Order: sequence, then structure tokens, then C-alpha cells
Amino acid sequence: MKFFKLSILSVAVILSIMLSITSCTGNKSHTDTDNESSDMQSVNDTVIDTKTYSGITTLPSSEVEEFASTVKKAYLDEDWETISSLIDYPITLYPDVKVNNAEEFLSYVKGKHISESDRTAMENETCVDLGKNGEGVFLGSGEVWIRDVNYNGIEQVAEPELRIFGLNGIV
Repeated sequence: MKFFKLSILSVAVILSIMLSITSCTGNKSHTDTDNESSDMQSVNDTVIDTKTYSGITTLPSSEVEEFASTVKKAYLDEDWETISSLIDYPITLYPDVKVNNAEEFLSYVKGKHISESDRTAMENETCVDLGKNGEGVFLGSGEVWIRDVNYNGIEQVAEPELRIFGLNGIV
């Protein structure tokens, strides 16, 4: 019986430690937007953005997320002029169409629209805590991909410049 009580106590302590670690690391899912204040620190009354898109850009997350909001709006509005001005050319679009400049892009999308499933995914995008990998940051389920074209993964080689390098869902 003493062993059983000791085992239960050990499990309780381990679970308590695990919960503490999880809450301290700020583990958030792609769609979890609660407790945004945990991503900001105040030093001498100056707010510093500690949530980053490291490995993608040196820009603060607020600027990345503002750019993402601009892209989302243009995508959902099917504002191809705006989208064309934000693309890092050349870009390959589905189904394996290489587009070299804004003029070619506008010609390609003329009369095309966003598929319903891609529209829904983008409508549900909050543009906060965006998904990312080593290639860039994605919106929705990967309908749009953005990156800093002047960041090589190690250092910022010129002024930060966010651009679209992947675009999906146009049919």
C-alpha cells in the first residue's frame, strides 16, 4: 500500500512539472490566439515583440502579420493587381506554370477565381502565429507562402522585404 501511495504521488509530481513546463514555453497551436500579452515584454516602458519568425526574417512578428493581413485581403478580394505587386518573380503556379513578371501573372489569372475550399481556408486564417517552416510562412492551409527575400536563413543580407513565393487555389 505504501508503494502504491508513493507511485501516485510520483505521478502527480511529474504531471505537475509537465504542466508547468508547457505553460512556461508558450506552446501555441496555429489557431490559438489567446493570451497574446505573453508574446510581449516591457523593458523601461518600451514594448518589445518577443514572438518571432526566426529563420525566415528579422522583422518583428507584427510586421510579418500585417503583411500577411494585406495579402489575405487581396487574395480573398481576388485583387490580382495587388497580389502581382507582392510576388517574388519568377513564381511557379499550379499546374506547373512558370510566371516571370506581373504582366504574365495578370494574364494567367484573368478570368480565374479562388476555389471554394481555398477561400474557406483563407477566411479562417487569423494572420496571428502563422505557420512556418524552413521555406517561409504560410497562410491558410498553404494557399499563400511568404518569405523575406533578403534573409538567407542565417543573416539579413539587405533591408527586409517580404514577398509572396507560393500561391495556390487559383482555378
